[in-house]
Amino acid sequence: MRSFLRGFFDSEGFVEKNKRKIFCYNTDTKLLEYVQRLLRTLGVETSGPRISIRRGTPFFDKKQGKTYKRRKDAYYIYVKVKDRLRFYRLIGFTIQRKRQRLEECLKRRRLLDTPPNQPSPNPLPHH
Repeated sequence: MRSFLRGFFDSEGFVEKNKRKIFCYNTDTKLLEYVQRLLRTLGVETSGPRISIRRGTPFFDKKQGKTYKRRKDAYYIYVKVKDRLRFYRLIGFTIQRKRQRLEECLKRRRLLDTPPNQPSPNPLPHH
């Protein structure tokens, strides 16, 4: 379950730099709801899914040099602030730039004191 979530967030997720939120985007609300249920079983609460981008919205493809319209609505969920450290310790990212951004966010908030997958001096409560 953790490996699936880590892979999903590696491909569909990111850490917002300014607001320091962990987001995940997808056009499939059922898939996002499934991810939420898995996260909840690990004690990680999320918000959403909420609409992010409406279908029909134009976007410019730099590689093709063309403007297209989105075919589907895009939705997002995000990890609640109180569960960012838990997300980091239990799931995290394998993509280095995403992992570093999350670590920087946690260090700024003075939440990060141990490396991932290492026992914490203050263990999180089990759910």
